[in-house]
Amino acid sequence: MVDLIVNFDTLHQLYRAYMPFIKPAGLFVSTSESYCLGQPLTVAYRLPGSTATHEFRGVVVWINPLGAAGGRPVGIGIKIMTEPDT
Repeated sequence: MVDLIVNFDTLHQLYRAYMPFIKPAGLFVSTSESYCLGQPLTVAYRLPGSTATHEFRGVVVWINPLGAAGGRPVGIGIKIMTEPDT
């Protein structure tokens, strides 16, 4: 079951979503849905210029709530725990 669907329409969006300090890899996803730290997720995503949808499993490691300091966007950081499917 997919918990979250993400469409990256441009390479710029994909690059901005990358969270290099999360190892081995992490993505920031803008969402107003409520998630908890440590919550496992299955994420379906589509890359720029592609019609194919892929999935990975991850865990929430970062939360920017509504009204976060510095005007940061609302959303979550997800640590990618599996290789993307092909």
